Amino acid sequence: MSHATADRSSVETLAQCTLEPLLGGISVHDLGWLHRNRDSEAMQQVEFECSQGCGTKLTGFRFFAPLTCCDTCKAKAEQEANLERAKTYWEAICPKAYRETDKTHAGFPKGQYSALSDWTGAESLFFYGPSGKGKSRLAMLLLKRCLVRFNLHIGILWPYDLKSVKNERDVKSWVQRWGRYDLLLMDDPLQGAADGRVTDALKDLLAYRMDWKRQNIVTSQIGGDDYEEQAAKFGKETKADKEVIAALLRRLRESCRVVSFGDTQPSTGQVDF
Repeated sequence: MSHATADRSSVETLAQCTLEPLLGGISVHDLGWLHRNRDSEAMQQVEFECSQGCGTKLTGFRFFAPLTCCDTCKAKAEQEANLERAKTYWEAICPKAYRETDKTHAGFPKGQYSALSDWTGAESLFFYGPSGKGKSRLAMLLLKRCLVRFNLHIGILWPYDLKSVKNERDVKSWVQRWGRYDLLLMDDPLQGAADGRVTDALKDLLAYRMDWKRQNIVTSQIGGDDYEEQAAKFGKETKADKEVIAALLRRLRESCRVVSFGDTQPSTGQVDF
């Protein structure tokens, strides 16, 4: 078969393809015919009501009248579609343990949640404090808020995801893969801080995301000024380990809004709420 014959066959195949139902389900060929024959009955300008039954009067081509809705109904349909996509995506990435959160529970971090009531995902957050204080649960709620309300592309980097970088041949691709999210939750990434390969990947990921002005929520059991003492929690008591943790903490504290999850309610200082 010659190239000319192959090209003609491809064009003919394309011309017979039907468009999506939103455009009437007609073929590209038929749509072209309507465009060339503006005097046909199908292309007459007529007045009709919104296809969604709201009663709004519209004017347009007769052929598309049954398919056309008003701007208000279109916006409502798009919002519903976005919510459905968000729900499906959320259920795919959110573990069941975090899908339902009781904000009235005694252990819920009410002070931190209230302090972040106006947070829209436009700045990075660093949550630190003892285990069991609700850091990850609050982070998941904020992720869901940004997905549903602000249509941000969100992701979750769990500790095992970070540790898996040790087996990656192409760390650059790994960084780019996790760097693409508008908002990324990094859950307790400092656990692997003493491993050189993990540390380098985490540093590169933070730098990449900062360069692209993408935001993070980072949780950690350590993060206060007493990090050298806290580092012993993970058995990282050597000078080198402490220096690595200190360097990572400095970068996080400089690039994030810091939120303490201690035994008391958030303070009103410049660093912690």
